[in-house]
Amino acid sequence: VRVCDSCDLTIPTRFSCLHDPM
Repeated sequence: VRVCDSCDLTIPTRFSCLHDPM
């Protein structure tokens, strides 16, 4: 469940993973 790290800073990992990182 550690796919998005960049988005993780803005939104929770749950939603972060939903949307691909920039």
